[in-house]
Amino acid sequence: MKKKLFSIMLLLLLVPLVSANSLLKASIISYNPVPAAPGQLVDVWIQLSNGGTDSTKMVGIEVLNNSVFSVYGDESLKTFQPLQPYKNIVVKYTLMVSRNAPQGTNYLKIRYTSDYDSNTWIETELPIEVLMHAPTLIIKEINRKPETVRQGEEVLISMRIANQGSSLLKDIRAVIDTSDKMICSGQSCEIVESPFYPLTSTNIVKSSLAPGKETILNYRVLISPSSDSGIYRLPLTITFYDETGVEHTQQEEISIIVKSDPELVTTLDDVKTDKGLIEPTISISNTGLEPVKALRVMITKIDGAILEYPLGEYYLGNIDPDDDAVLKLGIIPTRNVVNITLRYSYMDSMNKEYEEEETLEIKMPKKQSKAWIWGLVGIIVVIGIIVWIKKKRK
Repeated sequence: MKKKLFSIMLLLLLVPLVSANSLLKASIISYNPVPAAPGQLVDVWIQLSNGGTDSTKMVGIEVLNNSVFSVYGDESLKTFQPLQPYKNIVVKYTLMVSRNAPQGTNYLKIRYTSDYDSNTWIETELPIEVLMHAPTLIIKEINRKPETVRQGEEVLISMRIANQGSSLLKDIRAVIDTSDKMICSGQSCEIVESPFYPLTSTNIVKSSLAPGKETILNYRVLISPSSDSGIYRLPLTITFYDETGVEHTQQEEISIIVKSDPELVTTLDDVKTDKGLIEPTISISNTGLEPVKALRVMITKIDGAILEYPLGEYYLGNIDPDDDAVLKLGIIPTRNVVNITLRYSYMDSMNKEYEEEETLEIKMPKKQSKAWIWGLVGIIVVIGIIVWIKKKRK
């Protein structure tokens, strides 16, 4: 009889608990990212559903922090107004995943109630997959000072790298390759000299880089004075270890633009005359290290002469470094000194366009006097007269 009485009393105590919560169910509808990662945040959406025909009373839900999941930046306990039959509400929590969380299925522990004032709760565990993401080391930015470097000058390369993974990276090594290269074709091989000379260590080591952290690596490199203009690619190898001791390697390239500004020098080579027409020969020399492409010349102004040719724009083409091109003019001078303004339009090896003007002064050759000819004729005449007189006396 005592046993039956005890069972009835226990049943009566349990009735409020069951009746208060039997219609309410809790489940995870999604979480992000999937899978969650140790040491990172995860957003979890939990749905509370009323599957019964009666309305609930005030609804409550609470996340119970454990060794794997803890609420981040929010209250763990949340309450809501009564929930109508067959209705549901979605509750969002942001959780921090422990750095020591085991990989695989872990459980978020919560409790919830359909009658908050009764202080009767149901506890449950909801599954969340936790997996260490692949280590992610990225190059966020590469700066070069100067952006375009001349032959014989040095360039500072600053590289900002970041750990965008969820685990600690160790023994990070970033190595640039400035060595000469051997290129083989068929049976023959040749060594191609590198245009880069390191001024600092080419091997930079960082002991570790925490998740979400960044660091800057600096290199100073001298460009060979004899290198050609162009875009060069500097090989970069980055190696590092993750928390489990696995080595990872990344191959990258750093582009460096090597270029000098073209330098044109104009000189007057020769001046010829032809029946009143003056023919100056103008030499345009490329004294720089940069080839000049598609050179076009136009005479924009002429003082002291009438231009006969060339009329309009004159195309001279390409001029390599330490080479020149010749422009011949035909003018009829109206005074002894002629000023000619030339406009140059051209491109460099990177197809950057240039335009410049230069004024050239040309002094007309002096006319030779013919007085000496008449003097010579007079002498000859006098000599002839003397000879004639002598012969006549004889």
